[in-house]
Amino acid sequence: MLVSKDKNEVTSISLSGNIEILGKLVTEDDEQYVLSAMTIASTTKGYALVNWPATGDNKKVWINKNQVVATAPAMKDLADKYIQATTGIIL
Repeated sequence: MLVSKDKNEVTSISLSGNIEILGKLVTEDDEQYVLSAMTIASTTKGYALVNWPATGDNKKVWINKNQVVATAPAMKDLADKYIQATTGIIL
């Protein structure tokens, strides 16, 4: 699978089981992980980005390559919200 070499690109990652996450997808030494993994959740105020997995440390989440169905650069608006959620920087 082709993965961007840019560790700063926000990527939309679809996993088997109909799970979609956002993060910075990195492949090193034949291992794959996502930095600052987040997903979209429905809240009483609409949709929000939340840490993924919900009960774990999302700073570096190892992903089984066999579970990745598709990857694509995240839509600009969503990537901007992701940057805001993970860094506090408003774009």
